[in-house]
Amino acid sequence: MYANLKVNNGSVVVNYSMNGRMRFPTQVTISKEKASNGKFKEWDYKNNLVRNTVENYAATNKVLSKILKVANDIITEHLNTDIKITAKELEALLANTRKEKQETHSALLLDRYDDFMERMEKKLKQSPDSFKTYKTFKNTLLDYEFDLQKQFKATDIINYDWCVDFTAWLQEKRPNKATKNGITHTYKSRGQAAVNTIDKRYEVLKGFAAYLKEIKVISDYTILLRYTKESVRKKNSIKTTLTIDELYSLLDFQLEKRLSQVRDLFVIACFTGLRWKDLVNFNKELIINIDGKPVYQKIPNKTKNTSGITVTIPLADIVIKYLEKLNYNLDIISNQKANVYLKQALQKTELFNDLTNKKDKLDRNLRRFEIMSFHKGRDTFITNLIDSVPLSEIMKYTGHTKLSNLQKYIDM
Repeated sequence: MYANLKVNNGSVVVNYSMNGRMRFPTQVTISKEKASNGKFKEWDYKNNLVRNTVENYAATNKVLSKILKVANDIITEHLNTDIKITAKELEALLANTRKEKQETHSALLLDRYDDFMERMEKKLKQSPDSFKTYKTFKNTLLDYEFDLQKQFKATDIINYDWCVDFTAWLQEKRPNKATKNGITHTYKSRGQAAVNTIDKRYEVLKGFAAYLKEIKVISDYTILLRYTKESVRKKNSIKTTLTIDELYSLLDFQLEKRLSQVRDLFVIACFTGLRWKDLVNFNKELIINIDGKPVYQKIPNKTKNTSGITVTIPLADIVIKYLEKLNYNLDIISNQKANVYLKQALQKTELFNDLTNKKDKLDRNLRRFEIMSFHKGRDTFITNLIDSVPLSEIMKYTGHTKLSNLQKYIDM
């Protein structure tokens, strides 16, 4: 009624008889040497498994038991519907199962990554900027495969040595173009990746590995997690924020119109902690009064498709003043230009010329105004509250659900 394991001329097979006989190869072989009674020396006839005297017998028997279970599960499934599956039918189903498994495990890395990207594109449909990271990583993989002249399998990423080699390659310097085997390739990733850049690549890789596990291409990615924990250590970014006094000094400084508008926009960011997208999409209608005080309530653009948490930000009098000055229309400039003009505005005040420990590619220490950006407004907001407002309250303002994420914004 059910299948069992047998040895056929040294090859272990799944044996089944029903309207014919099936001897399905398990791809496990043992020595053909026989004892005086004519039985194979390496086969345990009592338990129908490889003898415990054979090297790696435990792992081998685990494979055999798994194959036999698949066969008997198929038989049981048919018996539950009063069908006795024939030997020929069972053989076809087992062969198909093996083929599917082989195809799954031989799938090319880039093919699987394309599927993963498609999923992430749908998930991040409302956050195209966040999706850029995944496109960048695909370009990195394309460059890597070209450089090594090799197509990787999806399962390669859970190999420790692969991770070591990939990290080393990320740190190497690359030219603009290279020609190999008659094909000229333009590199999108230029190499010499900094620690934080490598950390970003592995964050994507871990997400991809989780996807591969979900679709059963891999059963585990502990090796990748271990490698990341041991060898990919993100450096603490060098923070620079403004004190409240510096913000008021900045506001007192006379600037030409375009720089003045960007300065005003930056000050609003520093007093609200809003990310760029939420800042430029500020909606006056989302201001409500709580205990007679204006409060801004909004689901942040970044998390509306994930946590969906609503931030509740008290609006100081100075925020209302500059919102009114800009007529509540904050969508006045692109993020890229805003950061350029912000640096120009800060430089003109001569209040932010002190050197920092952050360096450029020429190993030159940068001045404070040079490393300022609109995202520093969020750092400034959190840092100025940290000593006077409970952390749980600040998290209501910022939308953070984990204290560890909030702490990353603090300028110590």
